[in-house]
Amino acid sequence: MKGLGRTRRAAPRYPVNVFKRLRGHRILRYVGLCLTIVVALLAAAIVTSITIDLGPVVRARAEDAGSKYIERPLHIGALKIRLLTGKVLVEDLKIDGLHPGDRPFFTARQIAVRSTGCPPSAATPTSPSARSR
Repeated sequence: MKGLGRTRRAAPRYPVNVFKRLRGHRILRYVGLCLTIVVALLAAAIVTSITIDLGPVVRARAEDAGSKYIERPLHIGALKIRLLTGKVLVEDLKIDGLHPGDRPFFTARQIAVRSTGCPPSAATPTSPSARSR
């Protein structure tokens, strides 16, 4: 009785053998590879299209800083950032006139500001594109 274990029964068959046989099939390897590529492409598409809204707190701080800098009231509709490119999008920008009741000095639907590879504190905007109303 050399083939028996402590419980006096034969060792059970483990499902690992089934996986070994499935791994050997060429078609299943190609299907797995194709699924991996599709998931990677889908993840890349999601990351490139993600735009994060910076929220009302950051927008209010940007409005205050901009108003102090240009010494005119400045209004921003939305402030967003694109994750992959690092572009900052300013939507519905309006700079009021010098006196209340004057027509706006400048309006733009969207301004995209792209900075160089420097850290954000040392970044200077380069080639902003603006679409005005």
